[in-house]
Amino acid sequence: MNIHSLLGISEDAERRKRKSLFATYILWAFAGGLGLHHLYLGRDIQAFVWCSTFGGFFGVGWLRDCWRIPSYVKQANLHLKQKSGSSTTERNFLSSNVSRFCGEVMVGFFYGLLFHCGIISKSQQTNLIAVMEALGVSLGVYLVGNIGNETGKWKTMSACSIIFSLSTFHHSSAFARVFMLSLFAASIFQKHRTMLPKSSKTKLSRRLAIYALCVILIHLSWGCSLDLNPLLKFNTLRNNGRSVFQHFTTMPINGHFSGTMVPAIVFRGNDNTPPH
Repeated sequence: MNIHSLLGISEDAERRKRKSLFATYILWAFAGGLGLHHLYLGRDIQAFVWCSTFGGFFGVGWLRDCWRIPSYVKQANLHLKQKSGSSTTERNFLSSNVSRFCGEVMVGFFYGLLFHCGIISKSQQTNLIAVMEALGVSLGVYLVGNIGNETGKWKTMSACSIIFSLSTFHHSSAFARVFMLSLFAASIFQKHRTMLPKSSKTKLSRRLAIYALCVILIHLSWGCSLDLNPLLKFNTLRNNGRSVFQHFTTMPINGHFSGTMVPAIVFRGNDNTPPH
């Protein structure tokens, strides 16, 4: 009598629950940008990260999945065996992982800019902007840090990030500030990693509802941010460029000075660039 008979589990039932490598690759090829292959494997957080960052940071994660999918499928099936009691082997997921750290930095940077763009045109309060950037970075780092069987301390990381953001807000540009904040938050998170406690299985309908709701919210946030900030800057640059072009074409000797006017046009269309 084998372990399946003792536990009252049929081998056919377990075989049906096993994740298919072929099905995973099909989902990756046709819906990888939405993270549906990760959703199929039970990696819901990673699915959301992939969808919210346009395929894993503009397709980088999607391409990486091409050779990572076999290990993901193996982990998913091993997890099913551990749940059924057919295996007691537990892999150590807390080993050093450079790719995970880089992912935390990139997604933290991505979310930090999202939170920055979402409130920069509504408020000129520097403290509010600094706090929102820290919360955005912390959210991105925390999501990536919770992929798989790992987790970390949200309160510790977010509190340290807010303090760091407030102390460095006036010393660098937004891009540099958010990037340094992402490095800092990811480093804090790495020092407080723990294993996720085992939890009961969540129904597929509930998982899909949560995934869809989170995707809608994050893309609404991106839509608001793009509407409030980059479009306004684009219109400003377009108007400045049009006036420069009209001024250039009306000059009687524009042909002679064309070589010197090109740099002037470029810099005039970027008046907001801080001096070096």
